[in-house]
Amino acid sequence: MNSITKQDYNQSISFLHKSIREEKERLEEVFLKRSTFKRQYFEILEDLSQNKHASCAHGYLELARKQLLRRDYDTTSVLVLLGTLCMLNAESDLNQVIDFFEERFLQSTFCIKLLKLLLQAKSDGLKSEYLTLWSMMKIIPVFEEERILMQNVVSL
Repeated sequence: MNSITKQDYNQSISFLHKSIREEKERLEEVFLKRSTFKRQYFEILEDLSQNKHASCAHGYLELARKQLLRRDYDTTSVLVLLGTLCMLNAESDLNQVIDFFEERFLQSTFCIKLLKLLLQAKSDGLKSEYLTLWSMMKIIPVFEEERILMQNVVSL
């Protein structure tokens, strides 16, 4: 990842903050869809409870590919975000998710923008920006098992 300036971080963070209210409503709809099909997540959530993060990452990214084929970009972006968090916990190579970042329709989603900035801030060692971006993750509605995952990653 190429480094970006502190001013670029601040502008991007400001843009994300401005879109939070609208995105929160959209993400609530995504969560309702995901809740309806919670059985699809059973194995992933089971693995998550056993800290099998590499397996969870694979599961999330497989579901993301299926949602991408259905052109459900908001759900795909949430699944990519969760898969990436699992990969970070498993200390896996993030090359698997780079393709998702390049997907034209996903680049504009809140979750992917947030994730890319979060990873960039981590890579650049900008703790303040990283923590600010991390605090925005709270608007993403997830299952209880996934919330624990999101809390664990903050210490990375």
